[in-house]
Amino acid sequence: MHYNLINILDSHGFGNKTTPNNIYINLYKSIKSAIINRSIKENYKLPPTRILARDLEISRSTVIKAYELLSLEN
Repeated sequence: MHYNLINILDSHGFGNKTTPNNIYINLYKSIKSAIINRSIKENYKLPPTRILARDLEISRSTVIKAYELLSLEN
């Protein structure tokens, strides 16, 4: 499991799953923040969507949407 990544995401604001319609935006912002602040190291490969969804206990489509937003920014 990607406990280190989960801890990093939590420290960058992810973790509040009370607003289901915005979970993917929250995840996207948390990942982006972790990248900008270098909490996620350069060339770190994010886990596959199924694995991250399972570890975060969220829908895979939520992770896919967050990854898609990140990919639009390159």
